[in-house]
Amino acid sequence: MVKTQHDTSRFTSFGLLLDTLLHKKKMSYRGLAIASGMSATSAMTIIRACRGESTPEWGNILKWCEVLEATPEQRRALLGAFHYKDDEQERDLEQAHARIAELEQDLVQANMRIRELEQALAQLKKSNGQ
Repeated sequence: MVKTQHDTSRFTSFGLLLDTLLHKKKMSYRGLAIASGMSATSAMTIIRACRGESTPEWGNILKWCEVLEATPEQRRALLGAFHYKDDEQERDLEQAHARIAELEQDLVQANMRIRELEQALAQLKKSNGQ
């Protein structure tokens, strides 16, 4: 049974959103801890995170979102409260970094080709007596 009255006055926006999701699922903090693979005593760890007294691990927040069936927007808000990126953003960021690396390699090759052409032009000018 979910405890219906508890003090959320010290909760951050993260804590208030998590609390709302817990109420919607009719789940306790202890239940969330257990359902997400943590020990039952980890409920206090979750509550400390809700108060902003500790920073939960990225993976734990994702597990909580999964257990609570958070929407993508709610997941982004919960992760963003601790400046984490969601897995979709991480994937996009990795793809962007990979593309940057490709472009940098293309630039290196283009610069090498420019140098080759400049050398060839210099040799042509030299052979033509210019």
